[in-house]
Amino acid sequence: MAGISKSGFGAGAEMAVVPIMALFIQPQAAAAIVLPILLVIDAANLWRYRGLWNRKLVFSLVPAAIIGICIGAMTFQYLNADVFRIALGVLALIFVAYRLMNDWLSKSAQQMNPPGTMFSIVFGAMAGFTSFVAHAGSPPAKIILLRHNLPKQSFVATNSYLFASINGLKLIPYVWLGQITVESLKGSLALFPFIPIGVILGFWLNGIVSEKRFTAIIIVALTGAGLKLLWDGATALM
Repeated sequence: MAGISKSGFGAGAEMAVVPIMALFIQPQAAAAIVLPILLVIDAANLWRYRGLWNRKLVFSLVPAAIIGICIGAMTFQYLNADVFRIALGVLALIFVAYRLMNDWLSKSAQQMNPPGTMFSIVFGAMAGFTSFVAHAGSPPAKIILLRHNLPKQSFVATNSYLFASINGLKLIPYVWLGQITVESLKGSLALFPFIPIGVILGFWLNGIVSEKRFTAIIIVALTGAGLKLLWDGATALM
């Protein structure tokens, strides 16, 4: 799913991976397993989009994202699995709402002036925080990027370089918190063979399946996962 989304569509649908995995294993464990996978896909995207990204924009957003990553690191260990499931469920449904309103948000954002410093700091921090907790930083980051009215190739390249930077920075607190373990790396390694399959499928599907159809499939899966996580977390806490 992550390979298809990031290489074929840039749809941010890799956000669905952690909520779906969290239906079967601890949410924190799911996030730890997915991070190395995203880093491998990011490495391929860095090569693919070299020279096309907006350096100034990435360098201005990374410090704000670091704020969000730090907040995520300070609160991550205090969330029990059930609270985490509820949080993941909420994030999943927010992402669904974002994707459903994507056309309207895109048109609105592109008609606005580039965001001010405070707007970029707030949304950049939100991207860092939600990315740290559940690899779900796509919506707030894309809202910022859309307002800069970048050409399509530059938009995709800048988004790729921004999240490669955020994911690389997340690795430090993940190791420090003990999230990255031998067991989590075994889980990541077990899934690594599927990365090139996803990337190849992404390139292939990009030519025969519209992004809207792909996104519709992800929305259905993510809505079901989000509602199930909310139910499981809420009933366990009650």
